Amino acid sequence: MQSKDYNDDILYAEIKRIIENLSDEANAPDPKRKRRLVQSLLEEVKIFPKEGNPWRRNLEIRGVYLPLTGVFVASPTGFEPVLPT
Repeated sequence: MQSKDYNDDILYAEIKRIIENLSDEANAPDPKRKRRLVQSLLEEVKIFPKEGNPWRRNLEIRGVYLPLTGVFVASPTGFEPVLPT
């Protein structure tokens, strides 16, 4: 079980690093950097019409999936170049 605990420590450290990086981007004085951060985290934002008096408005926000590791990006077998033997 030690290897699982070690992997958990790596995962937590990586998550912490990613969150700190997002925090740095969110606190950046450049509005273009902040805009890129929001665009990278949100796939779609729907703003619905105002309703009622006093009015209210519904928002529908869909986030993106942020992979934390490159585990899911391995190429399938057969795409690697093969040298002649």
